Amino acid sequence: MLVIAMLVSRVAAAAPDKLVRLDGSTITVAEVEKFIAQQMQAAHVAGLAIAVLQRGEVAYVKAFGERDTAKHLPLEVDTVMYGASLTKAMFATVVAELATRGGIDLERPVVELLKKPWSQLPRFTDLAGDPRASKITARMLLTHTAGFANLRYLEPDGRLHLHFEPGTKYAYSGDGINLLQLVVEEVTGKPGGDLMRERIFEPLGMTRTSMTWQPQLADNTAIGYDKSGRPLGHVQRQLARAAGSMDTTIVDVARFLSAMMRGKLVSEDAKRAALTPRIEIHTARQFPTLEMTPSKDNDRVGLAYGLGWGLLTRTPYGVGYFKEGHDDGWGNYALAFDKHGIGVVLMSNSDNGELVFRAILDKVIKDDVTPWAWEGYP
Repeated sequence: MLVIAMLVSRVAAAAPDKLVRLDGSTITVAEVEKFIAQQMQAAHVAGLAIAVLQRGEVAYVKAFGERDTAKHLPLEVDTVMYGASLTKAMFATVVAELATRGGIDLERPVVELLKKPWSQLPRFTDLAGDPRASKITARMLLTHTAGFANLRYLEPDGRLHLHFEPGTKYAYSGDGINLLQLVVEEVTGKPGGDLMRERIFEPLGMTRTSMTWQPQLADNTAIGYDKSGRPLGHVQRQLARAAGSMDTTIVDVARFLSAMMRGKLVSEDAKRAALTPRIEIHTARQFPTLEMTPSKDNDRVGLAYGLGWGLLTRTPYGVGYFKEGHDDGWGNYALAFDKHGIGVVLMSNSDNGELVFRAILDKVIKDDVTPWAWEGYP
């Protein structure tokens, strides 16, 4: 059995003794830490980091467990972890700001914004023979309604396909976000990695976050682990991909979520655009992407999607917005409620981390609105 020790590098100065939850109740930090340690040990989680925001500010950050179990190196709050699809939410924020300033027209077909036809775009030549591709807009790509599966390698033939009329259904797609990255790069004349650094990472002081692997951060980088505890390493991604190439830390992601909550990162118009519901979601599950079994289970919380963010539009706590991130050996989740100023970020370097997300969010903030089954969490 994996024994979890509470290992932490630095705790924010003046960390509170208690945290306020969504229902107005409080919980002590000691209770939080004991509960997380117990949950991790029971589920065999290698490492997990948490950040809790109060009044929109980062109030509490802590890391538990290990970043390298063979060497018994502790997971720390500035340990570099794989951000996975949290990248999408940050990229969407950049695009929303560009749109409000006239830098990109979200309603214009993206084929009109590209300098070459589909047939001359190496990763998107499969769209050349489908007339529906000419209807795809940047808004559809941000809201995952363009018609793609998640990733082409999951298709039986490994090719990119449109599965429905663009704009009519929700189907989560990393390929769609990568197509949008290409469009944004052509419109702005800048690589996506540079845009993310200039618009988000540098302004927020996210010094340990990058869209590609940075060798200078290798001395404090986590290894991912599968469900049996087998090490999967840390992929050193060389290409910036808006769908999910970002390396980051719990502290840096918390900085981003705080800025988003307080409106310090983007304009009020951009934030409103990002968090405006664009499509209601009435399916039982988000994955597999093309699983369209109808369901009313999440109607009570008003499950919808905005520009790169999942939305909970009808909750007792006001509108909530969330983004998950997952890959083999990694699990991440960010959730915020502006009305109460409460937010949480969870990051784990273990496939088992997602087994405890629900219990932790219930305990720490009394979250009873996240659509767990739809998101694929136990």
